[in-house]
Amino acid sequence: MVLYLINHLIGDIFTTNLTLSVYPIFLLLPIIFMILTVLISAYLPALRASRVSPIVAIRGNDDIKVNKKKIKTRKWVRKLFHMEGEIALKNIKRNKRKYRITIISLVVSIVLFISFSSLLDKIINIDSFVTGMNYDISISYSESENNKGGYEKAVGELENILKLEEVKEASIYYYGNLYYTDRSENYTKEFLDYRTSEYTMGEEEENFSQFLQKHPSVNVTLLEEETYQNLKRANHIKEDAPLLQNYFEGIKYEKGSRSKVSGKIFKDKVSSIPLCDVSASINDSDNANDYDYSKVICGKTKIDNIQMIEKLPLGTSDATGYVVYVNQKLYDEIYNSLYPTQKGMWGVNKNFKTSDYFHVYLKVNGYDSIDEVMTNLVDNDINHEYYYENVLKEMKQTMNLVLVVKILFYGFIALVTLIGVTSVFNTLNTSISLRKKEFAMLRSMGLTPGGFNRMIIFESIFFGIKSLVIGIPLSLGVVYLITNAMSSVAGETFVIPVVPILITIFAVFIIVLLTMLYATSKIRHDNILEAIREENI
Repeated sequence: MVLYLINHLIGDIFTTNLTLSVYPIFLLLPIIFMILTVLISAYLPALRASRVSPIVAIRGNDDIKVNKKKIKTRKWVRKLFHMEGEIALKNIKRNKRKYRITIISLVVSIVLFISFSSLLDKIINIDSFVTGMNYDISISYSESENNKGGYEKAVGELENILKLEEVKEASIYYYGNLYYTDRSENYTKEFLDYRTSEYTMGEEEENFSQFLQKHPSVNVTLLEEETYQNLKRANHIKEDAPLLQNYFEGIKYEKGSRSKVSGKIFKDKVSSIPLCDVSASINDSDNANDYDYSKVICGKTKIDNIQMIEKLPLGTSDATGYVVYVNQKLYDEIYNSLYPTQKGMWGVNKNFKTSDYFHVYLKVNGYDSIDEVMTNLVDNDINHEYYYENVLKEMKQTMNLVLVVKILFYGFIALVTLIGVTSVFNTLNTSISLRKKEFAMLRSMGLTPGGFNRMIIFESIFFGIKSLVIGIPLSLGVVYLITNAMSSVAGETFVIPVVPILITIFAVFIIVLLTMLYATSKIRHDNILEAIREENI
């Protein structure tokens, strides 16, 4: 069944379906283990029984040993739980050896449930890092030198894709110019911390590095007209204006761990960005470190009437600093204001069409048709001009993979818990049956049916409390170790798993109480005299 589920959920990840293969070693080992378990389980009690004298064995009075010291309980036990509670606690104290296996079984089940539940929560959190993208499909095209004229054909293919019913929303990026400014950085602390951890200066040469520190980059991104207008409407802006990104979202890497961060980029409102003319500094060298940055002229023009936006176009969440979105008209105005005569510019291009490039992000309600078209284009792309990423398909595979992991984990938890519960049921049921004479004597001394029930309930409560007092601290220790081990992947900090602990507390008391009530239901109506006279079970 597990293999069937795996093949159904993540079969497309593998080149072939998984099939069941049985190896002799995996049959032989469980058989050997079971034989040894049965033999040891039978031998140890038999060894103890052989040391008991026949007379004592026939009498059956070795079951409960009377200690020289009187078994004592705290005064508050009788005040809080009355006589029945005190008897219940004393019963547990003088039968420690019998109930030890019950406590161990419950503790193992508690530790496994809480620790594995916590681990599954970590897996879900890791998955949230992957699902943070605001688009479903990414398509880009860049014309190669070997395929002149291919850009127009690619645009035609894109138009056909955008007409498909599966497409709900699209953002089209044509090109971006990289300008520089002498405006002092106005970034929030959250963004500076994120940018420092995510983006380093690398190993740039000294002159270029110093220039970048004094002149932050301004990325002016050209959007297709409809995409630009949709972005304006989403941010409730009426007039055409440069739209400055003021929201970021990404993964922060720090001290070997990572965490998801988001927030505003700028502390204060930005309405204008002065630009720097770098044309005079550029020489024939291909090395940016050789440029003469003393010739950079700043402030001769600027980007005005800026509107800050927090709702971003599809495909954008990250940022390195100033990112401005414009349409074709604004794109040309910004360029012409700084470079009225088109010189060879560093990182700047006046006419976006010469790049023969576009990048498209799509929101879809399905991807079969798009996947078929794009797979065909990529397969026939001998010049490697297309880039296609189906995030929705990848996320479906990821979610299915997480679901498979959950099935395996929860299946293991259920199996071990079932073994633990079975052990608890068997131990308590046997113990109650062995105490038939004891219960009959208590009833003969005036213990009422209601008092008998309360005694059994109090024994269940004491069992549960002892199991939880041992099991929960052990579980927290295991959860702490799991969190430390996964901190480098998910950036998690230790958090007490409150919900699994509450479920465990409830389940332990219910399991023990129901078992005790079931076991005593068979003897509560027995004849008192016959039960006292009974020598054997």
